[in-house]
Amino acid sequence: MQIFVQTNAHSTLASSTTELKERFADVVAPIAAKHNMSLDAFGTTVGLEAPRWGHVKLSDAFESVLEPAPVTPTTGSGPYELLSGTILSTLKTNLRTDNLPDEVVVSPGLSLGTLQFDSSYRSRSDVYIRLL
Repeated sequence: MQIFVQTNAHSTLASSTTELKERFADVVAPIAAKHNMSLDAFGTTVGLEAPRWGHVKLSDAFESVLEPAPVTPTTGSGPYELLSGTILSTLKTNLRTDNLPDEVVVSPGLSLGTLQFDSSYRSRSDVYIRLL
């Protein structure tokens, strides 16, 4: 008997796909051992090498992993200073002066959700996303 498990899971921003795969293997390994099965966790044999009753294979659903986006720098970052300066300037020169605060603070935020990126974001340190 063979069991195939494909994953399409998202890791947290503070984690990595390697940690997520290790977690899957840690959860499945004792179950496979209990049922006398070998385990191939993302290309690595875990526990029994020869299947006695069956085999479990864990794999990535799309054969490609996407690491969490890097943390965008704010202090001393030209792109962030341009973005925040533009926001502040726009608010200060706004013709609608009703109910605007005297001081405005621009700060980064974190939106936890599912976003699809192409592979080019990995080489960038300044990723700014605004969800409307």
